[in-house]
Amino acid sequence: MDPGSKTRLISYGHGGEATLHTLDAGLHDAQSPVAIGRFDVTQGCGYSLPDGSILLFGRLIYAAISWIDASGKSVATRSFGDVKNESFAISQAVQLSENKYLAIRYTVNAESAADNGLVMSWITLH
Repeated sequence: MDPGSKTRLISYGHGGEATLHTLDAGLHDAQSPVAIGRFDVTQGCGYSLPDGSILLFGRLIYAAISWIDASGKSVATRSFGDVKNESFAISQAVQLSENKYLAIRYTVNAESAADNGLVMSWITLH
């Protein structure tokens, strides 16, 4: 491992509060842990971006994406789903280019089983 490299991980406390940790090559804190709220990425995935920010795919109440800057502050959060078309989580995301991603989620329509299925969303960061 490159001595200058950093590893980022998210831990969850009681009640679902998430904390972002940044560790150095020796697995020591490279910066102070940052509380990032209740975003749940345990059934999703995330990407560490070149500018030090992270892009998380997972859930809040419904499927959601959260972009968090290098200091741990939220840049943007977007939820997908409503009472009619629920999506529990964005379980997969593929990076297509430096700022484009394909997010994949399953949706369930409470009124019509014919509307259940996979949904793909193309995400562009600006």
